[in-house]
Amino acid sequence: MKYPNVLNLPFIKKLNRLFFLNRLDWITRHEILFSRIQSKFNQTRLKNSQLNNRKRILFWDTSIWERGSLELMLAYALLARGHKIQGIMCGGRFPSCSMESVLFKRDDDCNNCSNRFKRFLTIFNLKEYFKEIYLDKHQQSEIIKSLDGLSVAELVSYKHHGIELGKQTLRDMPQYFFKLVDLNDPMVLSKFKESLCSAILYTNSALEAIETFQPDLCVVTSGKTISYSPLYEVCKFLKRPVLTWDEGGFEPHSFVFSVCGFK
Repeated sequence: MKYPNVLNLPFIKKLNRLFFLNRLDWITRHEILFSRIQSKFNQTRLKNSQLNNRKRILFWDTSIWERGSLELMLAYALLARGHKIQGIMCGGRFPSCSMESVLFKRDDDCNNCSNRFKRFLTIFNLKEYFKEIYLDKHQQSEIIKSLDGLSVAELVSYKHHGIELGKQTLRDMPQYFFKLVDLNDPMVLSKFKESLCSAILYTNSALEAIETFQPDLCVVTSGKTISYSPLYEVCKFLKRPVLTWDEGGFEPHSFVFSVCGFK
């Protein structure tokens, strides 16, 4: 009696595939899984894009963090439903960002953060929908010169396009230093000026992105820290609806979402 080759049985092949995937790191594993459904995704996206009331949605992803891929999942789902999306990501080298602190310094060229984000975009096949914003060194130099001539009080009350960036930047300082801060401390004041310069540059980029894409809704995590508050404040200034989100402190892996419609 001739017995079948058990290695060719369907369930054995499936086990082999699963065993192969489990040996890969989780990013590569998800990249393979997403590539298998891409054709079906494209068909669904094209079909749903013909529906009425599709929205234009701007994602402000200036850096990727542990839960940052949540926005990419949301962008992927919205694309499948036929909405138009535009993502903004950081090209690196801004004076300050939300991915650093006094305890955890950025690498000099920001490549680790940038490459990590691009790998996430590859997984979700979203590269064509995201563009980088780059540091304008001439603009940075001019901003730093203007800030150097201001007093501490003038720095804290600093406004840009009617937005109180000085107060927003000061609010972010305890998160960087892990303590309450005093701007009379030269080290704190120096970092405050760097962060305020970044806030101005991020604000200019946010204004340009909204003017160019004309979104119906903007999406940004937190809306509080130095990389993210400029987009939130610009939406508030322009009276554009914005969705903010962050981790919820209620139970593991929970999130809180809030839609702000300014009038």
